[in-house]
Amino acid sequence: MKNITLLGINSKFVHTNLAIRYIKKIIERIEGYTLTMVESSINNQIPNIIREIVESKPEILLISTYIWNKEFVFKIIVEIKKINPRLKIYLGGPEVSYNAIEIMGNYKEVDGVLVGEGEKIVETLLTKDRSEVLGFYYRNGENIEFNGHESPIENLDIIPFPYEEWELKENKGKIFYYESTRGCPFRCSYCMSSIEKSVRNFSLVRVKKDLMTFLDAGVNLVKFVDRTFNLKKEHYMEIWRFLIENYRPNTTFHFEISADLFDDEVINFLTRVPKDLFQFEIGVHTINEKLLKLIRRKNNLEKLSKNVLAIKDNIHLHLDLIAGLP
Repeated sequence: MKNITLLGINSKFVHTNLAIRYIKKIIERIEGYTLTMVESSINNQIPNIIREIVESKPEILLISTYIWNKEFVFKIIVEIKKINPRLKIYLGGPEVSYNAIEIMGNYKEVDGVLVGEGEKIVETLLTKDRSEVLGFYYRNGENIEFNGHESPIENLDIIPFPYEEWELKENKGKIFYYESTRGCPFRCSYCMSSIEKSVRNFSLVRVKKDLMTFLDAGVNLVKFVDRTFNLKKEHYMEIWRFLIENYRPNTTFHFEISADLFDDEVINFLTRVPKDLFQFEIGVHTINEKLLKLIRRKNNLEKLSKNVLAIKDNIHLHLDLIAGLP
């Protein structure tokens, strides 16, 4: 049996790492591996995280890498490789997917980088020879090899629900991340999500089943990570109606939305939603029309403002601006 450790480092203690939970579910279906999940935050001390990793005695370390933790991750891998030079360290996530060769050139401690959807790549990596694995940069002597990109997962419903029921019930105060879609149709110049051209949906049957699991567990906050949740009206309205039909007063659902996409029917619906059931994060980014064009961001600012004012008394809103846009 080979020991695998999954490492997720969040920006806050209350967050949960969705990626390593997906990967955990995939690896649990493969024979020949024992699995440990190490989850921490950037507020923890690096020696404490290293100690926890070492105690799990991994032969393979898979690390979820994001903009908020990448420098933290690089410090960890340098130190842990000194302790165990034979440890195989593989990175995945958006902060390494588009510059894998550069990362592996700068950090000899990195043995491989997963590029794309990790669920599919990890399963192949652990069951086949690495020369057959798509979406994976790896070392071959002094060379870095890549066999080509892996195709996106067409049927998202094959991906297991990431959380255990006991975990939801025992950690009700944490933020649980969830997705009903993957991909983004927009082309904003500052965002890595614009690289993927299509949007894929989990089926509504699957989404409703997952949401009922959250509701039955009584968690406080479920945060959807869909890039723009309100893209497809028949998709998002069906989900919202389901949440209202199964309303639980102690559970809130957070969505990232484009407020200017709402029509009058949706606005009227939102003014009647139970208070504290929904909260919206709205990407304004800038109110400078010239700058919006430069960054290829499509915002109808007049309509956005009108819709925000219409729903602000009923729904908790976060409006985001980006400092330092080019």
